[in-house]
Amino acid sequence: MKIVIIGFATSYKSTIARHLSQKLNMPLMDVDKLVESQAGITISQMFAEKGETYFRDLESQVLCDLATKDDCIISCGGGSVMSPHFAPLAQNATVVWLQVDGKSAHSRLNGHTRPLFDKLSVDELTQKIAERTPYYAKYATIKIDTKGKGSKQVFADVCKSLNLN
Repeated sequence: MKIVIIGFATSYKSTIARHLSQKLNMPLMDVDKLVESQAGITISQMFAEKGETYFRDLESQVLCDLATKDDCIISCGGGSVMSPHFAPLAQNATVVWLQVDGKSAHSRLNGHTRPLFDKLSVDELTQKIAERTPYYAKYATIKIDTKGKGSKQVFADVCKSLNLN
């Protein structure tokens, strides 16, 4: 079983993936952490020093590597679904889309550093989410709305959807 977690920034992807990994006793693969490990710098540093293209190239390599993995939980970056290398990763996987709206994303971003989004307004975040929504929808086998929920409730919803209760 391979479970892939997708969604926009602040949708609790990393938290839910970590909890699933513990609950199912399966290894966790975090795309952003793997990219940082390969680059030897943080994603914020990558964007500042090398640009988004450099980050996306590394992300594509990580997605290709993870496509061959089984029996793991994979937490993807918010833009991973836009990579042409995402489709093989999604094959033979349960893809859980954690949905977030612009207002929720804005309030959850408060004080956090996300290179592409931390200075955007609610309307701008809503637009970015709308741009990515067709990609999320294309791959999702399960959709969970995170609006108005904390990570514990979202995790409970994910477990219910995966019949893990």
